[in-house]
Formats: sequence, C-alpha cells, structure tokens
Amino acid sequence: EYAKTGRSSCIDCKEKIEKGDLRVNVYIEPEMEGGFGKKGFAHPNCSTKFSNGSPEDMIEEIRKNSTGLSEADYEKLEAVMV
Repeated sequence: EYAKTGRSSCIDCKEKIEKGDLRVNVYIEPEMEGGFGKKGFAHPNCSTKFSNGSPEDMIEEIRKNSTGLSEADYEKLEAVMV
C-alpha cells in the first residue's frame, strides 16, 4: 500500500516512510518459543528480509493480498525486491 501520512517508520532500517511511498506490511516471527511476533511496515527493499521464501514468492503474496495497486505498482515493487 501507499503510506497515507508519512508517520510510519520502517521496521527494519527505522527510517521514515514518506507519505505516498510504497510500503509493505510485514510480520516478524517470534525469535524464541513463547515470544511474541511483531508487525509493522517496511520499505519494499527492506521487506524481503522478513520473508520465509524468495522475493518472487513475497511479490506473489502481495499480489494475492493487496487490492488497489496497479500493474505499475507491482513492477515498482519487483524492481526493488528482486
């Protein structure tokens, strides 16, 4: 999705995600048994660190679960994620 306000920070690099920039919602698995996972947004190029599969698999998941993105948006994501 596109950042609506510019107030969110990347869960990986901690830099702000500017208003209007593409961002990816990610989930970080708990490090230890009994721990808690963490959700947040990441820059597309930072988000691949949180995938259990390949960047291509992650893009397919984004295609399945995202609505409102154009083909050009998916091409932008592919350009920085693969």
